[in-house]
Amino acid sequence: MNKWIDLSMPISRNHIRWNPTIEKKGNFDDGDLFEATQLQVSCHAFTHMDALSHIKKDAYNILDIPIETYMGEFYVLDLSEVIGDNFAITPEVLSSIWPESKEVEKIIFKTCWDLHYSYNSKEFWGNAPYITFEGAEYLANKNLKIIAFDFPQDYPIRGWLTGTMEKPLTKHVTHHHLLMKGVTLVEYICNTKNITSPTVDALMIPIAIENTDGSPCRVLIKNHIQHDEFQSIAEELIKNLGGQENISALTHCATRIRVVLKNDRLMNKKSIEKINKVKGLFSITDQYQIIFGTTVVDKVYNKIKELSLI
Repeated sequence: MNKWIDLSMPISRNHIRWNPTIEKKGNFDDGDLFEATQLQVSCHAFTHMDALSHIKKDAYNILDIPIETYMGEFYVLDLSEVIGDNFAITPEVLSSIWPESKEVEKIIFKTCWDLHYSYNSKEFWGNAPYITFEGAEYLANKNLKIIAFDFPQDYPIRGWLTGTMEKPLTKHVTHHHLLMKGVTLVEYICNTKNITSPTVDALMIPIAIENTDGSPCRVLIKNHIQHDEFQSIAEELIKNLGGQENISALTHCATRIRVVLKNDRLMNKKSIEKINKVKGLFSITDQYQIIFGTTVVDKVYNKIKELSLI
């Protein structure tokens, strides 16, 4: 079974940019029946979603954004191999990684910027890559519905380091070109290193708060498993071991996968021996060893782990 992965930047005390109030009312040690945490934080801090009323008077609020906008298949724009300090994301950069599909409506940027600097550091905010004015125009012409960024995408965002807010709005290029056009922005996701496929299933769920221009947001993704030769081998192996629910333990060494089953009678030994790349099968006490060889075993083992909860 493919696993959901959290890309949310958690709300925490004493962040270098934000200092939310997080306090408990009630204390078990004092004999209180309940402990209830109270939170005071900007709707535009940490991982969050912007509504148009963030930059335009009397525009739509967070609950007016259709749920379908922030759920479903997202395309991944992967810049993780080229990104660096103050990297300008231009139309040329974007066109070089743009998906071939003509029906791209939802995208996630993968720069892995939080691997360069902690999101709780000045360098994360002050040295960040950014979308250029022309890059934002390029995105605005793509008829997108939603974009999620794993870096501070507008150059003026770094102004908080000096207590400045640049004007006019045109300098905040993704807000000016995209949010103003109705493209939903999800800012400050992290952990994009865990994205391993060119498309993902995603849930970007804002807190339901009435009449707000933004909301803290939980971002969860599930990688799309890439079907290849080793995935087919792993699928066949799981099936002939009696299904993933029949596997009680799974390890591997340099040449073979070692497995312990809950019910040996559910195992189909003859079918396993016929699976492509399998060089042999034998058992020692309650453990079965399936021989693949040094160049194959890691790939098959990793595919089994992707496909199961083992």
